[in-house]
Amino acid sequence: MSGFCHTDGRSVPNSEFFADIAALFREGWPVTLRTKGSSMFPFIYGGRDEVTLVSPVTVRKGDIVLARISGGTHVLHRVIAVSSGTLVLMGDGNVRQEERCRAEDVIGVVTVVVRDGRSVDCSSRTWRFFSAAWIMLLPVRRYLLWGLRRLYRINNRF
Repeated sequence: MSGFCHTDGRSVPNSEFFADIAALFREGWPVTLRTKGSSMFPFIYGGRDEVTLVSPVTVRKGDIVLARISGGTHVLHRVIAVSSGTLVLMGDGNVRQEERCRAEDVIGVVTVVVRDGRSVDCSSRTWRFFSAAWIMLLPVRRYLLWGLRRLYRINNRF
């Protein structure tokens, strides 16, 4: 998420876009965004799924967060570890790349993923179970992603 964000056919600099989101959170509003990119596959499909974020109250392992990382870029990734105020983030579709940020760099926490018109509550037992399992499967994630991406491509041909 670098450069510009496109909203309703117009481009807005990321700095403005994320400042506006933070302002909405301060007023108590949730924010829904269409995702882009493949770093959160298979849990979130970029360009198709939407996420609803709220202001972060507490952030824990397994949460998906919108955070500002070094260099001023923003990512929507899962928290895979928390240690002394530092969060370790990784996209579900990544096998090695980790980002680190402080808890105060988290702009929002995903509460709902909307896929094909259906809302999935990220605090549900089922979602939390699969999130925890996905984190534990990191050593074999490369092979799982290979198979899942092939299935996704085959299913989207028809």
